[in-house]
Amino acid sequence: MKSKSRLLKVSLIGLSAIAAAAAAAACSTTDAGDDSAAAGSGVGGTSSPGTGGTTGGSTPIAGSTSTGGSSVSGGTGGGAANPVGVACPKAMTALLTDFTQVDGGGLGNFGAVGSTFAGGTFQFPDAITSDFSMDNWHVSGMVTDYAAFALFFQDCNEVDASMFKGISFTVKGTIPSPMTPNTLNFQVGTAADDISTEWLSTHVDAGAATMPTFGRCTPTSSNQYDGSCGSPSFTVPVTDTATKISIMWADLKGGKPTATVDPHEITSVIWGIPAPAGAGSATITPYAIDVTIDDLSFIE
Repeated sequence: MKSKSRLLKVSLIGLSAIAAAAAAAACSTTDAGDDSAAAGSGVGGTSSPGTGGTTGGSTPIAGSTSTGGSSVSGGTGGGAANPVGVACPKAMTALLTDFTQVDGGGLGNFGAVGSTFAGGTFQFPDAITSDFSMDNWHVSGMVTDYAAFALFFQDCNEVDASMFKGISFTVKGTIPSPMTPNTLNFQVGTAADDISTEWLSTHVDAGAATMPTFGRCTPTSSNQYDGSCGSPSFTVPVTDTATKISIMWADLKGGKPTATVDPHEITSVIWGIPAPAGAGSATITPYAIDVTIDDLSFIE
């Protein structure tokens, strides 16, 4: 996959807009054997090779790199006044992926594209890379500004995972951040906390109506990053020993305006990396991250 980075500058309040950086990548993405560009992308918490939603209260992004999956043509949704996104197939299988590569593939993909809930992974900025050669998701590189790694959903931007109780994965690594060392800010976006397409098309980008989301949050000011819209989160401890982390939907808290996750309408799954000292300024002090994720699964 080839993708073009795009600067997306937002605030530090949340991480839901991370997937929007991947949306920019998806709009300029082509398959290795196909010179045709993707015909747009659904903007919502997550979506195809880096599609995702421009939602409120989010982390600054300096570009994105999509990994796995294929180009998409997101839906245009409903009426122009209040368009909606594209619903994913309902999540029916607990295991998303153990990152085992099949037939030389892998790349963080999960599901069977076209028939089941499916997608892949992405990370940003470009100084952060993903490697799947050891049948796990190894994320490493220099944290030079706000950064994260996340899932995208294939050809859709909202999934019903209500038959499951939460999500789990194993994690190990080192995150020597001076801010919140050896932690990840895990977020699950939900439609109630994502900014509505109608608001975005009116206040930010008139083209947002062609890339609709299921978002229903309306910022309380004219600034989409004022903190009034933001995804529920959970602080994940990271050590040098692989540890299984089980996060129930109720464990994810602090969303705005709705504090918790509604598993019927999940829009994003994101691991936020602690910001380096001076993030967002001209005097950033980078640090190196090395994290491995494996056995990503819904909890039955």
